[in-house]
Amino acid sequence: ADEDVRRRTGLEWTILRPGSLTDDAGKGLVRLEASTGHGSVPRDDVAAVLAELVESPATAGLTLELVTGSVP
Repeated sequence: ADEDVRRRTGLEWTILRPGSLTDDAGKGLVRLEASTGHGSVPRDDVAAVLAELVESPATAGLTLELVTGSVP
């Protein structure tokens, strides 16, 4: 699916690859990088990060990984 999105012209895209999803309450502390290694992340935090990424043109064209971390 990633490759299909990347091939399409005219689309601004950001691919978010969360770690293992948990049902824990979101902590609001994440690690968002090109490569994070293994980890988990609450669904609440994934939703919050997605909402921010949609509004951030700086992340267009990037593939990012997300796990629980220490950055608000």
